[in-house]
Amino acid sequence: MRHAKEKQTYYHNRHGTKELSPLKPGELVRIRPEPGSKLWRQATVVDHHSSPRSYIVDTGQRKLRRNRVALRLDSGRSAVEVAENYYGTNDDMSHQCKKPLITQTRFLKIAASVIAHSLTGIFTASINTGIFPYEWKASRVTPVFKSGTRNNPGNYRPISIIPCVAKIFEKIIFDQLHGYLDSNNLLNTCQYGFRPFHSTLTALLEATSDWSMNIDNGLINGVVFIDLKKAFDTIDHQIILQKLKNYGIDETSLTWFHSYLTDRTQKCRVNGQLSDSVPVACGFTQGSSLGPLLFLIYINDLPNCLDHTTAR
Repeated sequence: MRHAKEKQTYYHNRHGTKELSPLKPGELVRIRPEPGSKLWRQATVVDHHSSPRSYIVDTGQRKLRRNRVALRLDSGRSAVEVAENYYGTNDDMSHQCKKPLITQTRFLKIAASVIAHSLTGIFTASINTGIFPYEWKASRVTPVFKSGTRNNPGNYRPISIIPCVAKIFEKIIFDQLHGYLDSNNLLNTCQYGFRPFHSTLTALLEATSDWSMNIDNGLINGVVFIDLKKAFDTIDHQIILQKLKNYGIDETSLTWFHSYLTDRTQKCRVNGQLSDSVPVACGFTQGSSLGPLLFLIYINDLPNCLDHTTAR
């Protein structure tokens, strides 16, 4: 009897307490719907103060001491040229975009010759002032099922639908930033993702070649695979801005990137229901043109942190 009573007391103390356990970074929590809304929201606990900003490597800064060429953004090509080169034909877009975006794209292509001058003026003003238009920062997130159980929110990839004009503008910036990094050999040769003529296949070919040579030489291969979950969602904006500065992006362009990254909002559409707008405090927009390239810059110095080995 005494043992049973002690078990009952322990269970009550453990499960019957009204005190909430502290939230830990990485945990998923559910947020009650706002008044008038039926959608529960899911959020990931993020510790913004745990990012080791003091360990930012200034490899790019050291490389740039030899060429001293800083990047200053400009409006670049006309809106007409970018629209035609980036979006391709209307048929190409039909399987990539939702109906509202397809409509925007077709309208943009039809009216390109009329609105090109005005759009180019907006792009130029945005770059010169360092202000990314606030209306272009709002995105609508559509969950795309990956695999596993459909009832598990973690099995969905969030794809953001952003304005077509914003994507054109991002493409202009992407071409300039990527061209600058490529011409100055600032991207790590170990990086195979999100780069032209690079893929998981080329990475595997080089890796298997190295492993075969090690086996022929009587060496042992040890392989560690690391999966960066929610990599785009947890990016610290201050760290990426510091790294852009280290790689030679000038102050005016840094101001533009700061404006581009901050004060973003998003809504989620599920089963025809649209959630309330919520702020996005960190990370890159899924589905954007600049997101993958900025992520490469964010992890570009990762191989330099290895000790007692050579990154390949």
